[in-house]
Amino acid sequence: MNRLYLANCTRANHVLNIRVPEGKLIRLDIPSGQQRQFPVELTAAQKDVVLHQLHRIGAVPRSEVHGKLSNFTSGVVYSLDKPLNEEEIHHANEDNLDAAQDRSVIQAVRTAKSVDLGVRENNSPRGKRTAKSVGVEIAKKDDGRGQEVHLMGVEIVEGGADRVPA
Repeated sequence: MNRLYLANCTRANHVLNIRVPEGKLIRLDIPSGQQRQFPVELTAAQKDVVLHQLHRIGAVPRSEVHGKLSNFTSGVVYSLDKPLNEEEIHHANEDNLDAAQDRSVIQAVRTAKSVDLGVRENNSPRGKRTAKSVGVEIAKKDDGRGQEVHLMGVEIVEGGADRVPA
């Protein structure tokens, strides 16, 4: 029999619905920064099915926590037989925040490229610009409740420019 521990390494609460092979649906409410023990003992076959479901939602094993989790979107870390310690949950939270920041930078670049394409004649990458410049700025602001929020602004300066070199 195997014990399974699930940790929520995000700043939001998680609700996981996991179906064990006998057809029973198990709901786990995991508050932010905490972990829960899976409520039933698992056989080896049940463990494989449950782990497959966890991998589908993006959960990672505790052995990957100290590495760079570049695609860590779910914020769920699992451990077999032994609970995660506070340091592991903290590191996984940091990895989750880093992955979210990386995704936001990629999205800002995509936004800038699409806005730049939109201010060209015929929406062509080689077309003449109808704006002098296009800029995307990301700023940190306080939302009034002590939380930092990131705002993205797009600036388009009117006036054409020459064709873009190939």
